[in-house]
Amino acid sequence: MTRLRAVGAASALLLAVGCSSAPPPAPLEPIRCAVIAAPLLGAPEASDALYEVVDVLSADPDIELVLVVGPLFGAGKQSVELARDELIGALGALAGSVHVALGPLDLERDPGLLEALERALPARSAELAYSARVAGVRLDVLGPAGEVPADEADAGEGPDRGRELLLGGPPDYPSATLRVTHGPALQLEGSSLQVPALGSGQAVYALLTLNPERGTFSARLRVGDQDEGEEVRGPWN
Repeated sequence: MTRLRAVGAASALLLAVGCSSAPPPAPLEPIRCAVIAAPLLGAPEASDALYEVVDVLSADPDIELVLVVGPLFGAGKQSVELARDELIGALGALAGSVHVALGPLDLERDPGLLEALERALPARSAELAYSARVAGVRLDVLGPAGEVPADEADAGEGPDRGRELLLGGPPDYPSATLRVTHGPALQLEGSSLQVPALGSGQAVYALLTLNPERGTFSARLRVGDQDEGEEVRGPWN
């Protein structure tokens, strides 16, 4: 073997050894989310509860994602314009990525709601249903009647289908992955995580931790800055 070939072979061997000794990729960190369900704005007590939750979340730098699921408007005496301004003002004060799924009558009550949300919340598209990627998670925001994002039909099973989270949709929406919606209590029904309504007048919400490394999630119920001790755990497919 000539000297040139010997040097080349040695260099290739060193490169192979270097590649084989490269450290493994770092494990994916858990993702912390906050879930606000059914603000039902329109009455002063609902607005007060929303402001209290936002104050608590604003002081937590570890929350990467805030999910809000309708109905956004309740049966109070405030005008829908005032209720919308309170919603947008509160959510706009949050530092994390904020995404909102509409309830069945929200757009009927406020036809300009989608455009107002897009102007105030850059992460929220002016579409009834849309997709976003947040902290390595594909988030599909569903329409109130189960409308899916425009690209959902073409999504297939490629790399973008990894860990997925659904937000909103009707109560009977058929879901094969973790879906976040509102319900009478913090509970898991099938693959739907239900969070009680903030519009009840209490500053109630859930802290959701997604573990992409293990494929699991956990959710804890909170009222203001107090942990209520209720927890739900399950798989995150």
